[in-house]
Amino acid sequence: PRPLWLVIAASIPTALFWYGAGYKMLAEEELYQYEVEQFGGARGFGGPGTMGPFIIGLALGPLAALLGMPGGASWGLVGFVWIYFTQYLLYERVNELFEARGLPPPLHVWWLIFPGFNLLIGLRQVHFLSEF
Repeated sequence: PRPLWLVIAASIPTALFWYGAGYKMLAEEELYQYEVEQFGGARGFGGPGTMGPFIIGLALGPLAALLGMPGGASWGLVGFVWIYFTQYLLYERVNELFEARGLPPPLHVWWLIFPGFNLLIGLRQVHFLSEF
């Protein structure tokens, strides 16, 4: 397993870059590869397929505002919608892996409701996935 304390310690001074670019992207990619190998297909999008649209979606807001497009900065919400959708998928996928082994599911979908709390749970879910 990857040391969770290191991810948290490195994520704070790097403004979460360490968590997103390293830990989350790697865990998403590993789960994607596992699902392809075990089931012949994946329900997720892999590391780049998860983080890429999120980053591009976030960039749409400032770009739209700069270009004077209607809606301007609100276009950046596309990134947040995408990451919440992929987080929901990841919760479900991690829980299914645990349930398939007769273990209780470690994550609860209602945790997505609370902004900010989702980030803490994201660390937790990636930690559970790395132990799987």
